[in-house]
Amino acid sequence: MVSKARKLGVAAGVLGPLGLLLVIGPVVALWTGYHGSTVRSGRMAPTYTEGQQLVYERVDGTQVRRADVVLFRRPSATTSTAPS
Repeated sequence: MVSKARKLGVAAGVLGPLGLLLVIGPVVALWTGYHGSTVRSGRMAPTYTEGQQLVYERVDGTQVRRADVVLFRRPSATTSTAPS
């Protein structure tokens, strides 16, 4: 029979590194220029489904190539760009 201390040691050995990955992973991702986003509608189907998590990298417009997926922020509908 496995002792309670042994079970706790195994759990700590598994959960400790997993916890480090969960903390260090996002920091490294931001440091390397990668970001995350969630698909908010079904407009990208069937390639991406609503609620799916995406990882993207910001690039200059000259780096966009055929078959790349481009994410952008739409200007607010209430924002006026017309001169006063």
